Amino acid sequence: MRSKRTWLIGGIAGALAVVMAGSGTAYASTSHEWVFHANGRVAGEVWYNAANSNLSKGWNSFTVKDEFCGDGWSVGVQWATQSGNWEGAPHYVHGDCQGGGSHPDETSFSITDGHSAPGEIVTWRGCKESTTDGSIECEAWVHDKIG
Repeated sequence: MRSKRTWLIGGIAGALAVVMAGSGTAYASTSHEWVFHANGRVAGEVWYNAANSNLSKGWNSFTVKDEFCGDGWSVGVQWATQSGNWEGAPHYVHGDCQGGGSHPDETSFSITDGHSAPGEIVTWRGCKESTTDGSIECEAWVHDKIG
């Protein structure tokens, strides 16, 4: 038999899950997404840093890191603003790690170009691009606010 505390915790967790699922937009200063290979291994990861949450990386910035060197894939991010306009081509780490070597590669860049307003939604997803045939595979879309 469950205690009142167990029921209370379960009810709070359930209500929180409904609220989070219903909003669909993250309000955290930093969001993160793993990029996976089909076998479940991590290819890399992507972070979105809202507003000035990580100014060393830039205002409203992405950080992309290729974690799996020598796999034949370059990790990147695709993003669009609330207006639905793509902000250019997907941004990828160049090649498969540093010069095709064995050291993970990371790049960061700001997406605020003076046209984006605070509170606007940015939709993004982590992707990987084959360094041999150019095919692209992506993770699920993430929604965040521009700070």
